[in-house]
Amino acid sequence: MLGLTGAERSGGHGAVEDALDDAGASGPLGAMVEDAEKVSPETRRRALAQTTLIAAVKDLLEWVGPGRPVTQTGGVRRGDIRQVAKMLGIRTVGVAKRVGDHRDEGAPVQALSMADVPLLAQWWEALSTAQVIRTNSSSVRPGPAAAEWSAEALPPLDLAETVAEIFVAATLAAPMKTGFGSFIVRESPPPLMHALAPEDVDVPDVAGFGHGPVWTLRNLERAGVVTFGASDSLQIPEGTRAAVARGVRLAAAHLAGTEDG
Repeated sequence: MLGLTGAERSGGHGAVEDALDDAGASGPLGAMVEDAEKVSPETRRRALAQTTLIAAVKDLLEWVGPGRPVTQTGGVRRGDIRQVAKMLGIRTVGVAKRVGDHRDEGAPVQALSMADVPLLAQWWEALSTAQVIRTNSSSVRPGPAAAEWSAEALPPLDLAETVAEIFVAATLAAPMKTGFGSFIVRESPPPLMHALAPEDVDVPDVAGFGHGPVWTLRNLERAGVVTFGASDSLQIPEGTRAAVARGVRLAAAHLAGTEDG
């Protein structure tokens, strides 16, 4: 899961370990998960259903229908990127070649592939891993969990939290696929630890780069599982805390090569 090589996992694990140690959270992480799970199941279910990450799944399953063609790697085809990314509120267009200033933040993302749209790529990975969708080298179809997802107005809590947990973990681990990714991986956990820590758990302040939240945290915000307040202080809604806490734990376990499955 999470599509990292052994070398990437090794580097990422060291970065996460450093971040958790600096934040004083390597031990209390389990307590953070336990504390977050005290929130009532109905509150968590409703909160997740309101996030972009979970709410957009209905549109995706309708788009997939009985099946759609995909790339040989099982990803969204270039010609479909615009429509699928729009479900997540992302302005992008699939292109064979970038033109002009493709780094202009006011213009749609020019995506050569789904990998150029991390939020979309990690969402797709989470849904595939949770078996809401099933992909192979030619098509995407509803997965074994799709019927359960759509059976009621709100998706079942365990399935929604699984998707959110995997998405958080995939997002936190994703920088290891890029150059200098360990720096981004190291910057991501401390703000999450501060927001997750119960009142009786002291989490030391950790100095960051000083340029605002890293893109991994911004993507968690775009997905709706975290928010940012004044002075870019990260906050986690009560109903998404359990999924976020589990996602951080899963990312650390995966980068250590110890996750189940």
